[in-house]
Amino acid sequence: MNSLTKKQQLVLHVIEAYQSRGDSPSLSELQTELKKKGLELKSRRSVAQYLEALEKKGLIKKSSEERSIQLVKTQSSEDFFSVPLYGAANAGAALVFAEDNIKGFLKISKKLLKTVENVFALEIAGDSMNDCKIDNDYIEDGDYVVINKSVQDYRNNDVILAIIDGCATVKKLKKSLFGEVVLTPQSSNPVHQPIYIHESDSFFFNGRVVQVLKSPKNI
Repeated sequence: MNSLTKKQQLVLHVIEAYQSRGDSPSLSELQTELKKKGLELKSRRSVAQYLEALEKKGLIKKSSEERSIQLVKTQSSEDFFSVPLYGAANAGAALVFAEDNIKGFLKISKKLLKTVENVFALEIAGDSMNDCKIDNDYIEDGDYVVINKSVQDYRNNDVILAIIDGCATVKKLKKSLFGEVVLTPQSSNPVHQPIYIHESDSFFFNGRVVQVLKSPKNI
């Protein structure tokens, strides 16, 4: 099988996400979802051309009917899921983060992933969370964290991805009764200090860290 371009990988990822829910996307739905992820295709014909390329590579099959796209079942497609990787988030000072800028995909066994719904991955830069565990795995420099972006109810002590003035940071969440939000480091390095935010400041939470995938250098 020929290698895929990043755009082809993204199209395949969206199809995989639909298939994991037992559904098949229409061309319009694919076009909408791809636009959300930074790939804006001007017409349904452009979407169809990507599908034709994936079909030629033996990854999908389809007919002329609407919602007929099906993944070709191979050992790889059954056992693995491609998680989009959006560059780095800092476990230190905040770094600029663009959700529509996909760096690549992590191919991860479905037996290792806790969920394949509404997730993406980030690479950790820095050591401000190296004393924090997610299911017994510390968050260390170079590790990947899996983010569930569908979370609506953020609770105290959640480890979250926060976007502050367009910059991203992974920290533990603390909330007071008076509208104050504190993003706290969990580090062996005393240089790292909490970030204090008022509810009226320019920030939002972009998901909860649900899993750590260890970098080979940290294993």
